[in-house]
Amino acid sequence: MQGKTAIITGGGSGFGREVGLMLAKKGVNLTIVDISKEHGEETVRLCKEQGGNAIFVQADVGKVEDV
Repeated sequence: MQGKTAIITGGGSGFGREVGLMLAKKGVNLTIVDISKEHGEETVRLCKEQGGNAIFVQADVGKVEDV
């Protein structure tokens, strides 16, 4: 999966965070999307610690204007 790209909504915690960490270990480029800036940025930090490349986008996917 090295070099692939994934967008993970709800990536700030729980299942989304765990998927992000798993993919980071496999070399996937990540965009972590979450309502919580604090939690999303924490996930990005953890992914980078695993050797991954990740960015954070603050958004509420339940709102059309955010999507």
